[in-house]
Amino acid sequence: MPRPKKSLLERVGAADLAYAIDRLIAAGKATADEVIRYASERPVRIAQLRRELAALMAGNAPAITAPIRRGPGRPPGRTAAAPPAAPKAKRTFTMTPKMRAARKVQGQYLGALRSLDEAGKAAIKKIAHTQGVAAAVKAAKARKKS
Repeated sequence: MPRPKKSLLERVGAADLAYAIDRLIAAGKATADEVIRYASERPVRIAQLRRELAALMAGNAPAITAPIRRGPGRPPGRTAAAPPAAPKAKRTFTMTPKMRAARKVQGQYLGALRSLDEAGKAAIKKIAHTQGVAAAVKAAKARKKS
């Protein structure tokens, strides 16, 4: 026989639940108005269940109850009946020869830095900062040969 599940309050505790609600509000996952709205629905639902139970105990068929009215909140999400949106056209990317050359030099620079020790890397980075990446690649190749 499976064990009955404990309610959230039995598993966590009222103080911890209050802390969690405060954290959710602070993180922007829920608003204080939403928490108040959900908390105010509880007495209405209890009264509704009591009326249904009284009707069952009296032997009458339970009255059809109206769903709980919710106040203004977040707008409803996209429904399953809505047609899927057309996929957005992908942006075409055109690489100019100047961009291609800059990327090539950047790759050579990163490759040259890999083969150097810490002091060499610092010197080459300083050259790249002052004179440019192309000059730093030349200096790194010269440093590697010696």
